[in-house]
Amino acid sequence: MASGGASYAIDAWSFGLQGIFAEYQQSGFGITGIPSESADHEHFWGASLNAASALWPAISLEGQLAYTQADYGIVCLLAACRPIALVETGVSATQAHSREIDLGTAINF
Repeated sequence: MASGGASYAIDAWSFGLQGIFAEYQQSGFGITGIPSESADHEHFWGASLNAASALWPAISLEGQLAYTQADYGIVCLLAACRPIALVETGVSATQAHSREIDLGTAINF
Protein backbone atom coordinates (compact mmCIF):
# COMPACT_ATOMS: atom_id res chain seq x y z
CA MET A 1 0.00 0.00 0.00
CA ALA A 2 1.22 3.48 -0.81
CA SER A 3 -0.28 6.77 0.29
CA GLY A 4 0.79 10.38 0.19
CA GLY A 5 -0.45 13.89 0.43
CA ALA A 6 0.40 17.54 0.63
CA SER A 7 -1.16 20.59 2.23
CA TYR A 8 -0.79 24.33 1.99
CA ALA A 9 -1.91 26.97 4.49
CA ILE A 10 -2.84 30.61 3.82
CA ASP A 11 -3.77 32.61 6.93
CA ALA A 12 -6.75 30.81 8.50
CA TRP A 13 -7.24 28.47 5.50
CA SER A 14 -5.54 25.18 4.72
CA PHE A 15 -5.91 23.01 1.62
CA GLY A 16 -4.77 19.45 1.08
CA LEU A 17 -4.61 16.72 -1.53
CA GLN A 18 -4.26 13.04 -0.60
CA GLY A 19 -3.96 9.81 -2.55
CA ILE A 20 -3.77 6.07 -1.88
CA PHE A 21 -3.06 2.94 -3.90
CA ALA A 22 -3.17 -0.63 -2.65
CA GLU A 23 -2.95 -4.12 -4.12
CA TYR A 24 -3.98 -7.14 -2.07
CA GLN A 25 -3.26 -10.81 -2.73
CA GLN A 26 -6.44 -12.87 -2.58
CA SER A 27 -6.95 -16.60 -2.10
CA GLY A 28 -9.54 -18.44 -4.22
CA PHE A 29 -9.86 -21.01 -1.43
CA GLY A 30 -10.36 -18.27 1.16
CA ILE A 31 -13.16 -16.71 -0.91
CA THR A 32 -15.09 -19.83 -1.93
CA GLY A 33 -13.73 -22.71 0.18
CA ILE A 34 -12.81 -24.71 -2.94
CA PRO A 35 -9.07 -25.66 -2.87
CA SER A 36 -8.49 -25.57 -6.65
CA GLU A 37 -9.81 -22.05 -7.24
CA SER A 38 -7.50 -19.12 -7.99
CA ALA A 39 -8.09 -15.39 -7.60
CA ASP A 40 -6.69 -12.14 -9.02
CA HIS A 41 -5.19 -9.38 -6.90
CA GLU A 42 -7.57 -6.72 -5.62
CA HIS A 43 -6.62 -3.18 -6.67
CA PHE A 44 -7.79 -0.07 -4.81
CA TRP A 45 -7.05 3.62 -5.32
CA GLY A 46 -8.48 6.88 -4.08
CA ALA A 47 -7.93 10.63 -3.99
CA SER A 48 -9.32 13.45 -1.89
CA LEU A 49 -9.24 17.23 -1.80
CA ASN A 50 -9.54 18.78 1.67
CA ALA A 51 -10.06 22.28 3.03
CA ALA A 52 -10.30 23.75 6.53
CA SER A 53 -10.84 27.23 7.87
CA ALA A 54 -10.41 28.59 11.39
CA LEU A 55 -13.38 30.93 11.73
CA TRP A 56 -12.72 32.00 15.33
CA PRO A 57 -10.11 30.85 17.84
CA ALA A 58 -12.36 27.99 19.04
CA ILE A 59 -14.38 27.12 15.88
CA SER A 60 -13.20 25.66 12.59
CA LEU A 61 -14.95 24.28 9.51
CA GLU A 62 -13.67 21.34 7.47
CA GLY A 63 -14.68 19.78 4.15
CA GLN A 64 -13.58 17.02 1.80
CA LEU A 65 -14.32 15.79 -1.73
CA ALA A 66 -13.19 12.20 -2.28
CA TYR A 67 -13.27 9.48 -4.95
CA THR A 68 -12.33 5.83 -4.62
CA GLN A 69 -12.28 2.94 -7.04
CA ALA A 70 -11.77 -0.76 -6.37
CA ASP A 71 -11.32 -3.69 -8.73
CA TYR A 72 -12.08 -6.83 -6.74
CA GLY A 73 -10.73 -9.07 -9.49
CA ILE A 74 -12.04 -12.47 -10.57
CA VAL A 75 -12.01 -15.97 -9.14
CA CYS A 76 -11.57 -18.99 -11.45
CA LEU A 77 -12.29 -22.73 -11.21
CA LEU A 78 -10.80 -24.46 -14.24
CA ALA A 79 -11.97 -22.24 -17.14
CA ALA A 80 -15.05 -20.76 -15.43
CA CYS A 81 -14.26 -17.27 -14.12
CA ARG A 82 -16.54 -14.78 -12.37
CA PRO A 83 -16.18 -11.49 -10.47
CA ILE A 84 -15.26 -11.96 -6.82
CA ALA A 85 -18.00 -9.67 -5.52
CA LEU A 86 -20.57 -11.71 -7.49
CA VAL A 87 -19.47 -14.82 -5.58
CA GLU A 88 -19.77 -13.17 -2.17
CA THR A 89 -22.80 -10.88 -2.53
CA GLY A 90 -24.62 -11.76 -5.74
CA VAL A 91 -23.82 -8.28 -7.10
CA SER A 92 -21.30 -7.90 -9.92
CA ALA A 93 -18.84 -5.29 -8.65
CA THR A 94 -15.65 -5.86 -10.61
CA GLN A 95 -15.29 -2.07 -10.77
CA ALA A 96 -16.74 -0.37 -7.68
CA HIS A 97 -16.71 3.44 -7.46
CA SER A 98 -17.44 5.77 -4.57
CA ARG A 99 -17.85 9.54 -4.40
CA GLU A 100 -18.24 11.44 -1.17
CA ILE A 101 -18.68 14.94 0.18
CA ASP A 102 -17.88 15.47 3.86
CA LEU A 103 -18.53 18.59 5.92
CA GLY A 104 -17.75 19.10 9.57
CA THR A 105 -16.99 21.54 12.31
CA ALA A 106 -14.79 21.49 15.39
CA ILE A 107 -15.67 23.48 18.50
CA ASN A 108 -13.06 23.70 21.25
CA PHE A 109 -13.75 25.04 24.74
